[in-house]
Amino acid sequence: MGALYNDTWDQYDASSDGQSVQNILARYRDIVELLSEELKNNALPYFIDWLTDNVTFVEIRTDTDEDAYTIFETMNDRGLNLTPTDMLKGYLLSKIELDNAKLEANKLWRDRIFELKKIDKDEDLEFFRSWLRAKYAQTIRPGRAGAENEDFEKIATRFHHWVRDNKTNLGLSDSSQFFSFIKRDFIFFSTIYSRIDHAANHFTNTLEHIFYLQKGGFARSFYFALLMAPIQIGDDDQTVTRKLALVARFLETFLVNRAVNKRTLAYSSIRYTMFSLIKDIRNKSVQELAEILKSKVKNFDETLAGIMTLGLHGQNRRFTHFLLARITRHVEERCNIPSSFWDYVNSDLAKPYQIEHIWSDTFEAHKDEFTQSVEFDDFRNRVGDLILIPEGFNQSYGELPYEQKLPHYYGQNMLAKTLSPQCYTGNPSFLRYVRDSGLPFSPHEHFKKNDLTQRQELYKKICEEIWSPNGFDV
Repeated sequence: MGALYNDTWDQYDASSDGQSVQNILARYRDIVELLSEELKNNALPYFIDWLTDNVTFVEIRTDTDEDAYTIFETMNDRGLNLTPTDMLKGYLLSKIELDNAKLEANKLWRDRIFELKKIDKDEDLEFFRSWLRAKYAQTIRPGRAGAENEDFEKIATRFHHWVRDNKTNLGLSDSSQFFSFIKRDFIFFSTIYSRIDHAANHFTNTLEHIFYLQKGGFARSFYFALLMAPIQIGDDDQTVTRKLALVARFLETFLVNRAVNKRTLAYSSIRYTMFSLIKDIRNKSVQELAEILKSKVKNFDETLAGIMTLGLHGQNRRFTHFLLARITRHVEERCNIPSSFWDYVNSDLAKPYQIEHIWSDTFEAHKDEFTQSVEFDDFRNRVGDLILIPEGFNQSYGELPYEQKLPHYYGQNMLAKTLSPQCYTGNPSFLRYVRDSGLPFSPHEHFKKNDLTQRQELYKKICEEIWSPNGFDV
């Protein structure tokens, strides 16, 4: 204040001062830069008189920090709205007593929030919801009408209030713990969150199931929290990777089992299951986690046998494309053939892959096996009649009889090739895979109703290999 009064403020070094002192200095600099020239010198006293007549300062005293925070929050609700992140920051920093610690915590907070907002402008909000649910939430609102919100629901709406109300359960009682909550816990888990987001958008060999979750349409509001739930402060990178991989594999298995059995993945339908799972796997070791998840997979209400009646329709096209991409990549991977799941689902390619019906849409050509076009359409849309083919193929060959399309299928991906008798000669890596896996691959010189059913069975067996409970063995 002396530097401001004596007009030596431009020489004052506030780098080691608290945030409040730095803000005062910065705002004084703004005043110097913005004050009009015509209000300086002789006109200045008159401006000061006008200003003091029109500005009123009101001092508000409180007896406790809690009351001070409540007033701060209430007053800010009347002006430019602060986000829950801003409110949480204000609360946490207000509990840190040492200026240097408060300054460090503020910088760490600001830098990490900046990184989260690079993902999306509201990603900081999504992070806090996921983190607090993953590590601290205990109670879940029952499904009955009129039930009160509990921990998991309250965090979704006003997590800054929830933290304040549950500070004891979060281990926040003194200044050092509030400081550690930012410097250690917040930094650690926000970094994990960014890693999950990267894996969701960039195929990573050790974390490929996270990428599959994203492309399969699983809700981020669930899987980010679930992925963080078993991770503990101090887990090394290898342990973190193994935990992320196990949970992501489980969630993809859950997604596929639900979808092939025509069960919805809507938020309201699976929220209780997902929130309960968070509690079940929270802070578990790799071994404990693997055992819990393997047991849950073995006890799913539905099995992959649902694939035997799975068909393409308007509401499941995205999932069907995803399923065919997973099957195709898996077969190629097992045959040691270079393969890219991303290529099979990437709509930005010059010729993106599309779902191809092996049967042309010509009921008359199948009257020897079908008497009703409705029955024909049902069978034609079953997944056993579907493969992925680059755009343009269908326009060129789609309406041809199967026997005329078959030679062209041999020039496509490995799953399409397996229709052709050529695939079963001079193809040692594929034949080795068939022998070792015992899967019912077979060529189809013709493709009748029975061939389609065989193909459907093959797809089911491949899926059982991909999403086997044995994948959780560690």
